[in-house]
Amino acid sequence: MNKKIYLILLFLIFTACGFELEKNLNTTNFYISEVKTAGDKRINYLIKNYLLSASKSDGNTSISLKIDTKKIKTISEKNIKNEPTKYQIQIDTTVKSNIDGSENEIILSEIGEYSVHDQYSQTLSRERKLVENLTNEISEMIVLTLSKY
Repeated sequence: MNKKIYLILLFLIFTACGFELEKNLNTTNFYISEVKTAGDKRINYLIKNYLLSASKSDGNTSISLKIDTKKIKTISEKNIKNEPTKYQIQIDTTVKSNIDGSENEIILSEIGEYSVHDQYSQTLSRERKLVENLTNEISEMIVLTLSKY
């Protein structure tokens, strides 16, 4: 009886269904030949570096990209003295890709919030960190979409 239970437990532990997250699959088989940017320079710089590091130099398909980004910063909360306590940042990105003569357009948007700190330098640091996080999420989505094409 005990052997059967042990065999069943071992079988359940060591077998897997083979499920993998699509995000973790390393299926980037493209080469980015050209990247043109417009809009926010810092965000474009981060996206461009991420995309170039994700592309393979020996990839099968050559892709040229046109990236247009826009950062919108708004006040989301104010205190009793009418001073801002939270800001909301929205990053809108439009990526036009040319893959072997066929043009595709990817439109992405990410939103995040950060709170105001007593020191202005800390507030700027929080804003910069939020922008980097949102940009990384957008970059990952762009790579996923391009790898599907």
